[in-house]
Amino acid sequence: MTTYTIAMIGDMLVATFVDGDDTMMNERISETLDQIDHGREKIHDITLKAGLTLYRTVEEAEDAGAEIVYQGCDMGWLVDEHGWAKYAAAGLVK
Repeated sequence: MTTYTIAMIGDMLVATFVDGDDTMMNERISETLDQIDHGREKIHDITLKAGLTLYRTVEEAEDAGAEIVYQGCDMGWLVDEHGWAKYAAAGLVK
């Protein structure tokens, strides 16, 4: 099963990428930083949370017994390795 890392600045989701894929991580974080006002000098303010599973709904995550780490909202969309933003939650399976 593919697991993911999310990059966050405070409560804002910056990027979602496959665990260990540094190329995808750098591309997706750079894309977001290019679009927001934080600029690249703030990259040290990014928090990474790894080992997550993406779920289509919050209920699906809860049914799997996952600890929900992030819920999709207007603060960023969860995107898988194919570029699909069809996920509402990212969670750690206990």
